[in-house]
Amino acid sequence: MFGEFDRNNITGKTKYSGHTVRKRLLIPLACVLILLLSSFCIILVYTQKKSLEQSSLQILENANKMLSRTIEEQSRVLTALENIILRDVNLPRNLQRHDRHALFLSYKDLFTRLKKDYSITHFYFHLPDRVNLLRLHKKEKYGDTIGRFTLFDSIQTEKSSSGIELGPLGTLTLRVVQPVFLNDLLVGYIELGKEIEDILGSIHKEPGTEIALGIYKYRLNQSQWETGMAMIDRQVNWNQFVEKVLIYTSLPEFPTKWEHFLTEKSHRHHTIDAITKYNDKSWHVLATDITDASDSEIGDMLLFVDISKDLKQYQLFTAIVAVTACILLSMTLYLIFKVLQNTDRVIFQQQESIEKSETRFRGLFNSITDLIYTMDLDGVFTSVNPAMHRLFGYDMDEFIGRRATEFMSLEFAKEFNARYLEVVKKQGFCEGVSYYYRKDKEKIYIEYKSSLVEPAVGEPYISGMGRDVTEKILSQQQVKNLQEQIIQTQKMESIGTLAGGIAHDFNNILFPVMGHTEMLLGDFPEESSTHKSLTKIYSGALRARDLVKQILDFSRQEKGETRLMKIQPVIKEALKLMDSSIPDNIKVTRDIDKDCSTIKGDPTKIHQIIMNLITNACYAMNETGGKLTISLKEIELGPSDLINPDMHQGTYTRFTISDTGAGMGSELITKIFDPFFTTKEKGKGTGMGLSVVHGIVIGMGGGIQVDSEIGKGTSIHVYLPVIQSEPELEADYGDTALTGGSEHILLVDDEEAIILMEKEILKRLGYKVTTRTSSVEALEVFRAVPDRFDIVITDMAMPNMAGDRLSKQLIQIRPDIPILLCTGFGDIISREQAASIGIKDFLLKPVNINNFAKTIRQALDQNLN
Repeated sequence: MFGEFDRNNITGKTKYSGHTVRKRLLIPLACVLILLLSSFCIILVYTQKKSLEQSSLQILENANKMLSRTIEEQSRVLTALENIILRDVNLPRNLQRHDRHALFLSYKDLFTRLKKDYSITHFYFHLPDRVNLLRLHKKEKYGDTIGRFTLFDSIQTEKSSSGIELGPLGTLTLRVVQPVFLNDLLVGYIELGKEIEDILGSIHKEPGTEIALGIYKYRLNQSQWETGMAMIDRQVNWNQFVEKVLIYTSLPEFPTKWEHFLTEKSHRHHTIDAITKYNDKSWHVLATDITDASDSEIGDMLLFVDISKDLKQYQLFTAIVAVTACILLSMTLYLIFKVLQNTDRVIFQQQESIEKSETRFRGLFNSITDLIYTMDLDGVFTSVNPAMHRLFGYDMDEFIGRRATEFMSLEFAKEFNARYLEVVKKQGFCEGVSYYYRKDKEKIYIEYKSSLVEPAVGEPYISGMGRDVTEKILSQQQVKNLQEQIIQTQKMESIGTLAGGIAHDFNNILFPVMGHTEMLLGDFPEESSTHKSLTKIYSGALRARDLVKQILDFSRQEKGETRLMKIQPVIKEALKLMDSSIPDNIKVTRDIDKDCSTIKGDPTKIHQIIMNLITNACYAMNETGGKLTISLKEIELGPSDLINPDMHQGTYTRFTISDTGAGMGSELITKIFDPFFTTKEKGKGTGMGLSVVHGIVIGMGGGIQVDSEIGKGTSIHVYLPVIQSEPELEADYGDTALTGGSEHILLVDDEEAIILMEKEILKRLGYKVTTRTSSVEALEVFRAVPDRFDIVITDMAMPNMAGDRLSKQLIQIRPDIPILLCTGFGDIISREQAASIGIKDFLLKPVNINNFAKTIRQALDQNLN
């Protein structure tokens, strides 16, 4: 609806349907919570389970380590016992004599004690050829050859040897064998043994720990094994397992369901099952190989750990975690449900509030003075407020459905997509100032801010606000033009200050050159070659002086002598001087108003302005020829006509030099008044002419305006303020002869070259001279004998104490002392300021000898009068 507030286009809202939030969020949130809580519980239970497994594994490993450690300890005990037996000096002799009876009598009681105290079950004496001499535990059996690995190892190393040996009856015995020597002669071996079952008994004494041993059948003789097991009262079943027989178990009965532990090769050396059931208990099992003294595998050993109690705690923990998780999940889902239910209620209330405020907003939209609009992503208007149609002058129905570019200039319309639409789409906003045309073709400027709106329902669109800033823009353009003029003026002033400083230093260099040259010219006859050379040097110095004067003029630090004057005579004189230098292919036209009023200025500088402008105009037409027009008019300038901020409205004399040369572009016009800028060939221009002209004109309170068009020529207009008064008559003092004197002069200058040159000139003029290169030292000399000096000549710019400050100090000591102030800047101190201090006159550097002598003489004579 055009001209009215359109909800869908402006706000992007749609009517809210109840319970939307609850329906959309409750199920996803519940799923996320269930997933998170389930993951947490699984991780917690898994961690607890791993802790249970690690705990039982640690017990199993400790038991295995305990078995290995016990066997090692028992081996050391048996070795120690054998070492005690070897201390018997009769043992080697009895073994050498093969005296079984003597050995039996000597050690039968010892064997009884060892069996009782250390559970020793075997006690042997062997001959060097491995034939058994005596078994104390079975004395009736002897004379057989022993083939155990422990005995072989002791024979080879002639040292003690120990290890577990599998006996023919199927028992495992820990055996220790040591050789017996008589005077380094091997006479036999002593061997002690202990049943391994006694060692295993200490392991399964740990609460909840059981043990079992299985031996490979091919290591045994069935009848011997059965006989041996019967001797120790063990129930045996040779056919219970395929490959092994059970020789020992701490369980009352080995469970049938655990038989695979002794039959499956893959179950060795690691935990068989995490949990296995037996006798209403849960167990962890560890299977490991059993090797004899030769490191040959003879069977398996199984360790069992009862984890029933820990498993119940684990199951209880799992149940608690599950119940707690369900409770927490239920509570959380209930809270989420209540929050979402409350959110639905709040949204519904807000929707009602929005509907109520819509009417108020529609009225605001239609009454606001700023421009409000919406458009689609192609730049077509979809709605505007009444303020916009009033500003543009179109009816409301003339906006809707039309593209914004239809109200723009052709130039801006071409860039509308790239500079506006694409920016809004990419960045989400765009702001700036553009100009449009009203229905009556009047140009207007609009400051706008546009944003991309992406509603939840519907297509994206552009919404924006604007404001008419036409008057502001036009004012800013005027201010900008004025600012550019101010910047140009400030730039010229800054460059002028720099140029003035350079000129001052150059004056100090040039002054001695001119002075010494003048003195030398007086020392040689005019017809001599030396005099001619000196004349050329002096001529060059004069040209350098004039260049420095131009720089000082440009920098506005050399004011010269100003007076009331008319420009017409100066123009006439300048044209007369340049008549011979203007090419024949250039036609000169004059349009001089004889009634133009007077101005206040320096005739020399006005002459310089005219000469520079004519020279530049002639150069522009040098090759092609053309027309040079010189005009002088008197005009009135109002506030909008002023060229620079220093000018005031009123009457001005406008001096114009026009040529029909090649002309200049706007970029070149901004540079022509810069110092040292020139378009002339190298060696044909210094680039100082127009910059000097600019400095002189601005210093007189005037202005310069340049009109130029490429291919049509250039016109330079010089505006100088008119002074409504008659011109002053110029006094003519005539020539003054070079005169000197005999007075005593105090000469002060911080430049050594200048002071030496000035001293030589003054001496030639007959004066007595005292020189100082420090103003502080000069003050001390004068304070010591103030009546000794007749005049003081001091430089202005000196370190520690400037010339004007030194003059004040000298006058305080002696008020009647005449003082001349030397300076390269004519406006550092005015004549009025100098006179108020007591300074008689100025000497402007570089000064020639005639002016130097004349000024000194006048100051001395005036002081006498």
